[in-house]
Amino acid sequence: MFPQLTHVRYPDLPEELGFFRAEEILDMHPDRPRKTRQTSTLQKHPAVFNYRDWLAPEGRAKIHTGFNGDILAWNYVTKRRHGLTSMGTCVIKETLKK
Repeated sequence: MFPQLTHVRYPDLPEELGFFRAEEILDMHPDRPRKTRQTSTLQKHPAVFNYRDWLAPEGRAKIHTGFNGDILAWNYVTKRRHGLTSMGTCVIKETLKK
């Protein structure tokens, strides 16, 4: 749509997102804080859907319930990660009744 913005130093976002559970990213970079883990992942996979399924039995945070996901992208101009959207649902039978 804007060909003048196309430059070899600033590639387009990939056609498909990489999908990673938050626990997978933690396992890949266990010694780093959350944002640094995400940044490291985005440097290899420039657009990802990073999700947490709190209902899964292997989930590490037992106090939460539901599903949350973030679409993150690497910004080649600022050399930083950017959150494009965050979404989730935390409704279970008990909370729906409330």
